[in-house]
Amino acid sequence: MRPFAADGPNQTFAGFEPGNAPFGLDYDEYRQLYLDKLAGMRQSIYDGRLAAAV
Repeated sequence: MRPFAADGPNQTFAGFEPGNAPFGLDYDEYRQLYLDKLAGMRQSIYDGRLAAAV
């Protein structure tokens, strides 16, 4: 599922011309933040913390 989840930033910026994203978002910064959060969520699942937070 990671390849599908990792495609999220591409889907978010689809339809916008390069350099013309809403709210002044930078694709590279957004992508890195997205992947960092995805890795953190995956680690939480591995550690069993996500289930405890629900």
